[in-house]
Amino acid sequence: YRVVPVRSFYSGQTGQFKFNFLELSTFPANVHVYLKDRVLNSIVDVRQYPSYTFTVATTNNLNSNDRFELVFSPTAITDVKPSINGSAVFSLYPNPSNGSKVVASMIGFENESNVAVTITDVLGKVVYSATQTIGSGNSAEHAISAKLAAGVYNVSCIGKNHKFTTKLVVE
Repeated sequence: YRVVPVRSFYSGQTGQFKFNFLELSTFPANVHVYLKDRVLNSIVDVRQYPSYTFTVATTNNLNSNDRFELVFSPTAITDVKPSINGSAVFSLYPNPSNGSKVVASMIGFENESNVAVTITDVLGKVVYSATQTIGSGNSAEHAISAKLAAGVYNVSCIGKNHKFTTKLVVE
């Protein structure tokens, strides 16, 4: 597959913005086209949803100029959404992954100093465990340093005030 960064500059503007994808018929029918939101760790099939509305704010990296990517893939990508609880968001990217590089993103983890990041296989066996310090901005990114075999895993992030579990697909 091929990934193309979408650079966006908001010039201090906040609020709602929209991408409209036109003339998608110019791409071959066997090419899947996705818009990836790296902050929310969501993937949208632009053939199915050719209009994408998003919010830009000064908090939670929602104004990041490298927030979006276009992904062109010969196969369909499984849609894996982030876990959200109030203002806290726990997500993994890339997801699906090839197993060599996965980043766990924690945004809005208020009143938290450390969290445990744990990965279990389908049988419940712990295959990775680490502690991540939450920074002064109530956010952190944790590079998962594990070579994971193809399969589906549960990734947990547990702290004093937050508990998330989300699926990770390794191809």
